[in-house]
Amino acid sequence: MKKIILLVIASFILTGCASTQITKGMNKEQVKAIMGEPDSIKNSKNSCCREKDEEAWHYFGSSIPLADRDKSIVFNNDEVKYIFVY
Repeated sequence: MKKIILLVIASFILTGCASTQITKGMNKEQVKAIMGEPDSIKNSKNSCCREKDEEAWHYFGSSIPLADRDKSIVFNNDEVKYIFVY
């Protein structure tokens, strides 16, 4: 019985850690390997550096783990710049 409880606790901990795997500096392919395809992608210009495009990937669907829902990842020059959790 103790083994089952420890296994359940470990699975909750590992599931919760999925949201911490995305870090600044990762490229789009690395993020996609962890998070999968985004639910939507938006492009915008960075107000402080008009020559650089930013792209925001939004994850909010039910096809991803609960810990990773309601998250936006902003890329600049193919690298993670910001991570927003709602």
